Amino acid sequence: MQDEVLLLGPWLAPLADQLAPEINVHRYWDSPDPAALLRRLAPRLRALATDAFTGASAELMTALPRLELIANFGVGYDTIDLACA
Repeated sequence: MQDEVLLLGPWLAPLADQLAPEINVHRYWDSPDPAALLRRLAPRLRALATDAFTGASAELMTALPRLELIANFGVGYDTIDLACA
């Protein structure tokens, strides 16, 4: 099975294009039903990419029980719920 990553914001679109040949990229911001996307990915998704503006909430992380990696592009990480992580 190909590795997967959930990209949270559109600023990562150029990165998505570079990763796509090697990794199954899911574009959270572009999903017509983000909650359904999370439910579909929950059993297997291990990585997400975010930025200092978007962050990663406890609600999002809790919806992804196999999450192992949060890649944060930018300065600071105060928008990531560290207690949950």
